[in-house]
Amino acid sequence: MIGLVISLAAVPVVVAAALIATMAGIRIGDRPGDVIVTAKMGRVEHPDGCWRVVVATVRNPGPEPVLVGLSVRGTVLPGWLDSGLSVAVPRRTTRRRLRPGRQAVLGITGPGATGQWQVPVATRLFRCRLVAVAGQTGRLRVLGVPVAAQGPGTRLDSAQPGLRQPGC
Repeated sequence: MIGLVISLAAVPVVVAAALIATMAGIRIGDRPGDVIVTAKMGRVEHPDGCWRVVVATVRNPGPEPVLVGLSVRGTVLPGWLDSGLSVAVPRRTTRRRLRPGRQAVLGITGPGATGQWQVPVATRLFRCRLVAVAGQTGRLRVLGVPVAAQGPGTRLDSAQPGLRQPGC
């Protein structure tokens, strides 16, 4: 009976500790000095129209440079159902979708530096996520970052084919 009371009293403590750890950013594969990726919707103006892009910011607090591959992929879940940031540490790193040729943008962020890139978005995508493949010395991480829309008019239009959208 006493064991049951003690274990029932421990459950809220364990749940609270797990929530605090999750909110603090302790996820699978995280280590001190890992890259931090954020994304927001943006536009690039051209004389013949404008392109919708995802502006990706990669911050590298670690002591080594990081090779980053960035691409935008569609998602079917609405933002309020999306799980937010996802992190994976793949065991097999030779998969096709992780190769540099499958990424829209490749870049290097130096030690202690911040890099910013514009990743093109296909107009047929209604909801999208930024997928960042970050290669550090001896390990590879795949981060799925939800894209934050910036105000009205950032909804991706499915009526226009291709990347260029006149009159954004």
